[in-house]
Order: sequence, then C-alpha cells, then structure tokens
Amino acid sequence: MPEVTTVISQGGSSMTQVTTVVTSMFTQMGEVVKTMLTEGNELMLIPIGIFVAGAAIGLASRLIGR
Repeated sequence: MPEVTTVISQGGSSMTQVTTVVTSMFTQMGEVVKTMLTEGNELMLIPIGIFVAGAAIGLASRLIGR
C-alpha cells in the first residue's frame, strides 16, 4: 500500500486521504476474494464478508459522528 502512505505523507485533503485508503482497502479485499474463488474455498468468504461489513459500519460511524 505505498500509494496510501504517499498520499498521507504529502498532506492531501482529508477526503482525498479517506478515498485513497478506502479504495486501497477494497482493492486488497478484492484480490483476496479472487484468490479464494479461484481455489474453490467459497466458505472462506464468510469471515471476509463479516470483516468488510464491520469495517464499513465502523468507517461510516466515524465519518458521520464527527
């Protein structure tokens, strides 16, 4: 995730930083899902789905709560 570190260290706007981090997070999760589906381990996607849902809820509550 060097692009995330670069944007944050450059001091971009808060929305740019959030967008970059979220995009990077979903890109990485997409790669994990592709790997799981190609190897035939669909049941392994259940914990990933729970994690992604929790991360989305946590991020939304932090952004809305401020």
